[in-house]
Amino acid sequence: MTSREPLDLRAFAIRVGATAAAKGWDQPTWENLPGKLMLVVTEVDEAVESAEAPANQDYDRHFQRTYRWDPSELADIIIRTIDILNTLWPEAWDTALLSHHELQRPFAYTQPPTGIGWSFVRTLSGAMEYWRHSDREMVRKRLQDVVMLARYVALAQGTDLDAALVAKADINDKRPPLHGKKMTLG
Repeated sequence: MTSREPLDLRAFAIRVGATAAAKGWDQPTWENLPGKLMLVVTEVDEAVESAEAPANQDYDRHFQRTYRWDPSELADIIIRTIDILNTLWPEAWDTALLSHHELQRPFAYTQPPTGIGWSFVRTLSGAMEYWRHSDREMVRKRLQDVVMLARYVALAQGTDLDAALVAKADINDKRPPLHGKKMTLG
């Protein structure tokens, strides 16, 4: 880890939200939250697929398989999630907690990506269930859990996630509106 200042997640969330709006993406609302949660699930799927790729697997000195998560894919999970958090709860999400979550043990090295992926999906599914019951506070907490889990995975493998987040945001800033896709309704 470097001695530079940690990323200010609130300022970063404002940046990625502004980029999404400028590129023509729908902004998160309470009404479209289920669709936004499914987009986070797709990012989780891409991260799991990447971690399961043979090039991202190795064996430790005890011959236990280890996995390397792509920092860019973890960044995608966080970018989508903090955009939701900052749009729906601009003053109420705990950036300090998300920035300074400490590791207890490096589970992310040896736990298969599908297991960690299921942890993400279960947490997002919980957010969806709380949305069905209009429990905004619990939805916010589950989304914070998603960000913490992504940061936890990155820290466990020694990834500079702040640098990955900034790099991914820089790429998104340069992409064409709607990533060059033609979107149609209906």
